[in-house]
Amino acid sequence: MAARDQERVSCTGGTWTELTDADVTAITFMVVEGRVRIKWTTGSAPSDSDTGGYPYRSKEGEKNAAVTEFTQTSSADRLFAFAEGGDAVVVVDHAA
Repeated sequence: MAARDQERVSCTGGTWTELTDADVTAITFMVVEGRVRIKWTTGSAPSDSDTGGYPYRSKEGEKNAAVTEFTQTSSADRLFAFAEGGDAVVVVDHAA
């Protein structure tokens, strides 16, 4: 199984970028550049017109946060970031 080990994930402005690279139940992440909205899904990316998600700015993030802390969506297992106002970079760490 794959995992991310403190990997920098580049997020293109105006699109959803998957932060996970495997199904996960918890994650650690920090926005190091830019602003993003974070949203859990059941595998597929939200549409670019989706305005949902939790906002995070540079130097904000979560440590070992469980999926259930963010959503009640049954079987959510993938995390996406939507870069707002330009590109963003998020450092991601999770076990698969």
